[in-house]
Amino acid sequence: MADRRRTYEVISEAQRKILCDFFDKGMNSTASNMQRTIVEASDKANVTVERVKKWIGNERQKRKASSAIGTDLPGETSGLATRKCPVKRGTTAYNLFCSSMLTSDECKQLTNSEKLKLTVSTWNSLTSEERSKWIEKAKELQKVVVSELSEKECNQRIKKARKQLISQLAYMETLGCEASVLLMDPSDSCKLKQYGTEKGMRFLEDNQTIALKFGEYVDTSHRVNFKVDDVAKLFNKKYSEACGKASSRVPYKKGGFEVTGLPDALSFKRPSAYGQKQINAIMENAENITFILSSLPDKRSEITTVERMQLYTSILSKIINEDKVADCLSQNHKIQEEDLEVYDFDLNEEEFNIITTELSHCFGNDAMTACKKNYEVTRAHCGYVLPVYNTTKAEPYWLFYHPGKAEEIENLQADDKIFGYWLDKDKTEQELCYKLLVEQDKTFIVALNMISKDQENLGTLRLRKALELNYGAKITMPPDFDITIRECLKHQGFL
Repeated sequence: MADRRRTYEVISEAQRKILCDFFDKGMNSTASNMQRTIVEASDKANVTVERVKKWIGNERQKRKASSAIGTDLPGETSGLATRKCPVKRGTTAYNLFCSSMLTSDECKQLTNSEKLKLTVSTWNSLTSEERSKWIEKAKELQKVVVSELSEKECNQRIKKARKQLISQLAYMETLGCEASVLLMDPSDSCKLKQYGTEKGMRFLEDNQTIALKFGEYVDTSHRVNFKVDDVAKLFNKKYSEACGKASSRVPYKKGGFEVTGLPDALSFKRPSAYGQKQINAIMENAENITFILSSLPDKRSEITTVERMQLYTSILSKIINEDKVADCLSQNHKIQEEDLEVYDFDLNEEEFNIITTELSHCFGNDAMTACKKNYEVTRAHCGYVLPVYNTTKAEPYWLFYHPGKAEEIENLQADDKIFGYWLDKDKTEQELCYKLLVEQDKTFIVALNMISKDQENLGTLRLRKALELNYGAKITMPPDFDITIRECLKHQGFL
């Protein structure tokens, strides 16, 4: 059988420049009076005449679209700088005629090619009076009276407009804009939709009371169902404000504080102990909730200060030489960009917040900028090895691979699940060599079973590693990670 695939003659950058020169001098159509110029351009660019004609049509459409949007970037043919805002054209008389013709009885027994030929020839044979009828029909379609639309038509238009909104937001983000959008959708049981750029969505996630207030403002029966994690974040935020330390966590066991402003005379508990109605009531009353710290003995304060300094030392040791940490904390040395010896450091969200708030005085401007950029790069990484408790002494822990981002394994509640794949020791090689057991269905573990540096903070112990999801893919674990896991198990009484 002969190969019917079409070949396409690619135009090089040098050939394109030659054709652009001819186009700028008037070769902007394929009319008969341009044939001699087209042949001349074909000879100079060393491409076929047919290819030149196709190029003229493409170039004309490209320049027309560029001038319509108001951007003309000569010399740039790719990248975000030349990305155009999607423009939706209205239904034309010709399109309306084609839709009617292609579904008519005349075209039922014809092939697709024959249908198109018949449609074109019929359109060309129409009188001006017959064409004007189709033009009027197209205009009528543009004059939509919303009140006259059926529920189905209205829902279809909402769905279409929502897709266009998402496309517009993506386009605006490439232009440097940030946006958050709340949309109450009557076509979906008045559910509240949230859209936006990456930062815009993050803002809505961190300020979910805004969605609730919007729902109340538009006077619908919609009710936002918050999660346990939302209450946990709220309590941590309120406690951080009370103690004046960024990203602090509520010490549920130790206490040392009182909570006021809880709705309906609710008593303070761990977030997981509340039901759905109580969770919604707490989030609705978020502005009135306050943490009040109890007065602590001087000795307790000294211990807290010592523990805080140990935390600062641990954090700074991740990004600068340990010899300089003490000088930085005593303010005898300010961290400079060249001091950041580890360019691929892995800080969790809490540690980074401490650096940018409580430890910001230890950094020079360039060093802080470099630190923030490195943090953004590491947060975009996907792939973490997590140690998981095991009851046998021979293997005190197992390893679990999660292919997602760090934010998915931080701040997890005890009952939260996380998906991934198990790693199994490869007995044919060295002791710390593992292979990936990729199954067809994803496996889940519970956050409570993940080994952490202390039992209150889940998911803080992990190794950043990207693996290809191939069955039997091997990974060699660094010995210091194995030692760290065993130290944690020993400290917590499991070894």
